[in-house]
Amino acid sequence: MYGLPNQTMDILRASVEQALNLGIQHISIYGLQVEEGTVFAKQRELAKLVLPEDELVDSMYDYIVEKLPKSGYERYEISNYALRGHESQHNSLYWQDVPYLGLGAGAHSYWGGNRYENPDNIEDYTTLIQENKVFSQMEELADEQAHMEEFCFLGLRMSQGIDKEKFKAKFSRDIHEVFGEAIQEMTAKELLRESEKNISLTAVGMKYGNVVFSSFIIC
Repeated sequence: MYGLPNQTMDILRASVEQALNLGIQHISIYGLQVEEGTVFAKQRELAKLVLPEDELVDSMYDYIVEKLPKSGYERYEISNYALRGHESQHNSLYWQDVPYLGLGAGAHSYWGGNRYENPDNIEDYTTLIQENKVFSQMEELADEQAHMEEFCFLGLRMSQGIDKEKFKAKFSRDIHEVFGEAIQEMTAKELLRESEKNISLTAVGMKYGNVVFSSFIIC
């Protein structure tokens, strides 16, 4: 993680070098985000949390995304790097709109275009199994618009981006018909690039991914 309290560039460099020296096959990078209702948020309100300045945080990000590829780690997802052949197969399913089943109390599933959440309480979960009602706890109803939005911003998390033919096959619509304005705007800002098959984030787009993702939300 970068952007941590009292973290300096020297501390970050030492952390990255240590990870590289250990021969780790997969590295995920995340910038600290202080969420409301957390201890860090309270400390910030009381001026007791010393965080790096935004300019330093940007420099930390730039250092990591330059250092890891030079060390043999390919950026296959916006926050994930791996030696070739060691990409996370598990998480990649989430980003590629593949159905999955979550087993156990508190687990989540994505099946038949809907999302499901198992109850946290083990006894309640066991009761649902006995009554064959595991998929009765629907978390989110299927909605084509929301599905198209999610398909795009999850696809954009991957380095190869959105497969335009897969979008058309899944939704029976050309992606430009639905998101043409967003694609044009983000491409003009050099946050997106488009090839014959894919639409993907540029290097700058990777840095400001949330800006691009929000443009794919249909109001």
